[in-house]
Amino acid sequence: YAVFGQADYEVLPGLTLTAGGRYSQEKKTFTTQPLFFPNSDTFEADFDDFSPKFAVNYKWSDNLMTYAQYSRGFRAGGFNGRAGTFAAVGPYDSESVDSYEVGVKSDLFDRRLRLNAAVFTSNYKDMQQSVQQVIPGTNINQTLVANVGSAKISGFEAEATAVVTNAFTVTASVGYLDAGFDEFVANLGDGKGVIDRTNLPMTYAPKWSNSVTFNYKESYDFGQVTAQTSVRHMSDMYTSFNVVNATSDMALRKANTIVDGSLALELPDGRWRVSLWGKNLTDEVVINNTFAVG
Repeated sequence: YAVFGQADYEVLPGLTLTAGGRYSQEKKTFTTQPLFFPNSDTFEADFDDFSPKFAVNYKWSDNLMTYAQYSRGFRAGGFNGRAGTFAAVGPYDSESVDSYEVGVKSDLFDRRLRLNAAVFTSNYKDMQQSVQQVIPGTNINQTLVANVGSAKISGFEAEATAVVTNAFTVTASVGYLDAGFDEFVANLGDGKGVIDRTNLPMTYAPKWSNSVTFNYKESYDFGQVTAQTSVRHMSDMYTSFNVVNATSDMALRKANTIVDGSLALELPDGRWRVSLWGKNLTDEVVINNTFAVG
């Protein structure tokens, strides 16, 4: 169940304050029977949260606006479906994130150029991460979700759209991330003790993500032609969270640039449209993801 509300109030001409909030309540019921156990058991847990939002924006003109905002996010806790014992089923606790953002949005040169940019910081608490523990009395691993620590993700992003001609448009974006754990501490169990993996890199957090798209759309006597080419670049990033990331590039997706394109013709009566798509036109080899056990 959830209830949400938000109010915007224009304090002065062009200056608007925003306040909002969401209250969430979740109830989870979970039944499991771990391997080799003769019976099942049922667990229940309730999770609730109030997530506020506060923002201020100022319209300097009809085509220029700056803003700053704070918001809180929430992900409910839950149970471990891969627990090897009833004691490890959980529940684990909820995760929260506090996000701060400052940005600008603009339309320039008679709306032929759009520029948007923002800087942000997100602070995660009680992070839910998968960890592996040894099932007590065995040498078998169990994969569990645990609230192992905290992290911070900061960065900036900017995007631009330019209407070069009535038929030709260029869109570009750039994003930068500085992501890392402030704390990542977990108990491996069975006498192996508490370990600290705060030094490990975060997954799916490339430092740089850039793209540019060229779009052409024009009508001729024989029909409407649409052509598009996009180039996307992403720097190195890890795709699997594992201790080997501290000493090995096994789970590293190397920096890559992907080129896609499309070409279409629509006949004047609009009844027929023929399209041709091409993906990864330069035949770049890119690791999708890796998975490490143990």
